[in-house]
Amino acid sequence: MDMTQRQISMPLRPGLGTIGAPMKLSTNRYRTLIRPDLVVYHYDVHVSNISREDSRLKESLSTDKSDLTSVLLRETLSTIMMTVANENGWGYGWAYDGKKSLYSIDPDLTQKKSGFTVTVNEQGQQTNFLVQVTPVRVEGFAINMAVLQKLNENTAEAVMALDVVIRHTLSLRPEIVNVSNKIFPPGGPHTRFDLGGGVESWQGYYQSLRMTQSGLTLNIEAATTGFYMGGNVVDFMVKFLKLRGYNDLKNVSSVQMRKVSKVLKGLKITVDHLKYPRTYKTFGLVKSGVPANKHMFPKDGKEVSVAAYFAEAYRPLKFPFLPCIDVGGDRNNPRAMPPEVCSILAGQRVKSLDAAQTAEVLKDAAVDPNIRRDRIQAHMANSKFDADETLRAFGVRVEPQMMQVDARVLPPPHIQYGGNASIKAQLGTWNLLDVKFHAPAQLVNWGVVCCIPKNQAENPRDGPEASLAEFISYFVKTAKGCGMFCNVPSAVVYQTNQPLDTVMLEAASRCGQAASGLNNFPCQLIMVVIPTKPSPLYNEAKYVSDVTLGVPSQCVVAKNAGIGFFPKRRDQYCHNVCLKVNAKLGGVNSVIKSADHTFEQNPRSALGWITDRPYMIFGADVTHPAPGSQAPSVAAVVGSLNKSATRFASRILLQEVRKDKIGTELITELQKAIRELIEDFMAQNRGMKPERILMYRDGVSEGQFSQCLGYELPMLQAACRDLDPGYNPPITFITVQKRHNTRFFPTTPGTGDRSGNILPGTVVDGGVCHRTNFDFYLNSHAGLKGTNKPAHYCVLFDENGFSADSLQLLTYRLCYGYARCTRSVSLVPAAYYAHLAAFRGRALLAPDDDSDRGSEASGGGGGGPPPRALP
Repeated sequence: MDMTQRQISMPLRPGLGTIGAPMKLSTNRYRTLIRPDLVVYHYDVHVSNISREDSRLKESLSTDKSDLTSVLLRETLSTIMMTVANENGWGYGWAYDGKKSLYSIDPDLTQKKSGFTVTVNEQGQQTNFLVQVTPVRVEGFAINMAVLQKLNENTAEAVMALDVVIRHTLSLRPEIVNVSNKIFPPGGPHTRFDLGGGVESWQGYYQSLRMTQSGLTLNIEAATTGFYMGGNVVDFMVKFLKLRGYNDLKNVSSVQMRKVSKVLKGLKITVDHLKYPRTYKTFGLVKSGVPANKHMFPKDGKEVSVAAYFAEAYRPLKFPFLPCIDVGGDRNNPRAMPPEVCSILAGQRVKSLDAAQTAEVLKDAAVDPNIRRDRIQAHMANSKFDADETLRAFGVRVEPQMMQVDARVLPPPHIQYGGNASIKAQLGTWNLLDVKFHAPAQLVNWGVVCCIPKNQAENPRDGPEASLAEFISYFVKTAKGCGMFCNVPSAVVYQTNQPLDTVMLEAASRCGQAASGLNNFPCQLIMVVIPTKPSPLYNEAKYVSDVTLGVPSQCVVAKNAGIGFFPKRRDQYCHNVCLKVNAKLGGVNSVIKSADHTFEQNPRSALGWITDRPYMIFGADVTHPAPGSQAPSVAAVVGSLNKSATRFASRILLQEVRKDKIGTELITELQKAIRELIEDFMAQNRGMKPERILMYRDGVSEGQFSQCLGYELPMLQAACRDLDPGYNPPITFITVQKRHNTRFFPTTPGTGDRSGNILPGTVVDGGVCHRTNFDFYLNSHAGLKGTNKPAHYCVLFDENGFSADSLQLLTYRLCYGYARCTRSVSLVPAAYYAHLAAFRGRALLAPDDDSDRGSEASGGGGGGPPPRALP
């Protein structure tokens, strides 16, 4: 697929919003001031002439085979550059990014020298390095910071240079670990937590300089990241494989060892058998997999094993039965090190956490707003920017207090249920009790598959109320109370030593046999009782449901449902299940309305002027496989089908396998998906085409805006022309970002919710937003745990002519239309549904894949059942 993009200019901000109750908020941004006449000079760094030779090391170098800036440890490079600076009197007026770039206030920093020779102690040896510092291309050498005062100028290079300057002093401190834009100080109490499997979470800070309406601001946010535990590799193997102790290592399978090899590959280790420290980058375990007592190599004209060599030269091995670690050398005859003499260096980030580790990281990171604010302020104080000599030399000053910004709290909508019953949301939530669905569905013919033991489900220790039969009875009663027509299930089947697909097929078959007595209603739903979640049974059930049967499924967790366990809050649980089931069967749970009119009487007062003409809201997202996986990325596109934007259809698409990240992020089959979804809309609306289109695109970073817009907008327009050459509806293209680091905090008691978070409906479009483009932050949900993260909406294209107020209010009210709960959600439902559909696509692609990498979320790919409405 051609990735050629058109250059399309983004719309300017149409003004600031005015609707809502005004208030002041604190934000984790710090105003940053610079000397107005500052000019910074950009140099390229080239380090070469390392002493030792290693064929595999040379292969891993950059294009210039002598350049070691991509290979040496960051600490070593910093030591080299500090030595150069001290020996040549550079003072404090320079800053190094730890890789290839150096910035200085001196236009003649090198004093015409072609290079600097320095000697540093590198891994216990005195090593000579040649350091070449040269000005970058002529047009980019001098960066005049006056550009920051001009609205229409590209400020990226200037901001990048200043960002390096601000983090320079911190990055040179040897006790601090730097990972991209994150800084991790030395471990202290309550800053590191064991995640299991030889991994621990570290608490640190994200730090980045941003250009905003208020000028330069330093964004500081608490960060939690997974790192491999430092320590002996044998100990790591025991933890990683979850063994009981060292004795279990003798029974490790070849499959387990391959997993160990995969995780060790690329890690830096030290060895302890030499008189001096030595660091290696590993290539995993030796490919042969033979243990150290059978791994032979030539020594003094004869073949000896690694174990025998170590016993003679150093010490006998305690674990000679373990395979050695490949630490480089010749590919066909690698240098092999016994695991017990190797230790993993601390401070190496984990490539990909498993589901349990991810849950623990999220748990560690979920702290109350007041605690998070205190941590950020503590980092600000510990950074000592006011005493930083480098900042002083460059004329940069970071103010020590959090910025305050203007915010508004938008009014919440009313929620309309059946019989014109109306509920006003309170702090982003409302109760479903004693109301009926707006458009209840019929559940006539359905089956149940139970994946917990039959005896536990039918004769639970906690009494008959904990039985499966009692749950089914309560669910049917709840569904009827919500206005649904609901029969008892036509089939109840237990999974007794049979594959899940076999049992689900049996349940569907029994429902088919019962259809003749149920007005020929086919099987509408399979409810699957699973013991826990997450569980591989969940993905498998969805795969069988969507691919094999073409029948919706609803998983319920036994403990939460009170099946085999004493039921707790079963009423609330059954209501939540009914929300999902009604939506899956094509019903509508609720619609948004104004205080004075039903939605049918005046949709404009509920969702704004966009409802004056037929309109369609799209959502799109891409989810990626875990690092190192050869699986393709999966994209999903959803589109609304009705006037209240409460019913959606979806398409799931396999992405082309590409090496470049942006190519993978762009939705290659978007045109086909959009065309099919518009055809679904027309089928539901008597052949009418949507006359306005909104796209909420999730998963696109700020650096990808231009590429995404230039590639996907023309595809969206082409999809319309595919239906009719003269069909050209106005389009608004909006990105939704949740993977950002901006937070807001109430400034006075009583202006937040009970958890200390900002209120649902809080919108910020001034102070910390883009200087000229149309964007805003919207906190549309109530805090449940931790500190709320608002969604960041950026308008990349707008032919509908939204004002700030109309788009902010529409987006906020749509967040109350999410079908799966009775709460406003954190991002607009179209993007939320696309995120869920993309992950569903990954489950269909590989039922055992537990990847949770959303782009930080029924197929045009061919085959499978016809598309169904979401969720």
